[in-house]
Amino acid sequence: MNILANFQGYAQGLSTQWFGAEWGPTVYTTGRSLVMIVMVLVPVLLTVLYYQLVERWVIGWMQVRKGPNRVGWKGILQPIADAIKLLMKEQVVPSGANKALFFLAPVVSVAAVPSKQTPAAGLPPGPEAVARPRPNPRRSPSPQRARF
Repeated sequence: MNILANFQGYAQGLSTQWFGAEWGPTVYTTGRSLVMIVMVLVPVLLTVLYYQLVERWVIGWMQVRKGPNRVGWKGILQPIADAIKLLMKEQVVPSGANKALFFLAPVVSVAAVPSKQTPAAGLPPGPEAVARPRPNPRRSPSPQRARF
C-alpha cells in the first residue's frame, strides 16, 4: 500500500509541477477520475466480450456445428477481432438524410436514457413529479349517483 501512496504523491507533485499550483490539482483529480473509470470499464467490457464468446460456443454446440474458432487458440481472440471489424466498418449515410442529424440521433437517444431511468434507479422524484388528481370540470363538486 505504501507503493501506491508514493505513486499517488508523485503523480500529484508532477501535475502541480507541469501545470502550476492553480491547474495542477484539477488536472490530477481529472486524471485520477479517468484512470478509475478505465479501471472499472475495461474489466466489464472484457467480461462482456468473453461471455459473448462462451455464448457462441454453446450455440454452436447446440446446433451441432463449429463455433467461433477462426482467430487465436480455440477462438479466444474472436471477440476482439469482431470489435475491430465493427469499428472499421464504413458508415453509410443515405443521400437524402441530414448528415448532422444522422450522426447525432444515436447520441441523443443514449443521452436521454439516464433521465428516463432515474425513477427506476430508486431515486426519489421531486415534489413536481407526484401525481395529484385534477378536478374534472364536467363533474360537479358533489357527485350524485344516478338513480334507476
